[in-house]
Amino acid sequence: MRTTKKRQKYGLRKGCIKEAFSGIKAGDIRSYPLSEVNVSSFRTRAGELNKAAGYTKYSVSVDNMMGLVRIMNNG
Repeated sequence: MRTTKKRQKYGLRKGCIKEAFSGIKAGDIRSYPLSEVNVSSFRTRAGELNKAAGYTKYSVSVDNMMGLVRIMNNG
């Protein structure tokens, strides 16, 4: 009999950072658990998108007390 492996729940997969930013509407904030994301990758992507937009469109903040990374679309 063949046994199958049980899939693990993933956080954000590689290459999904682009979708994480594009899905945020103007004025909204999206939070992710700090343990599941790479903060420097989020900040790098936010910088690239801000440079392309010509203004500070996205802000990335870390809340160590709650263990969250927050991304805000400034509009």
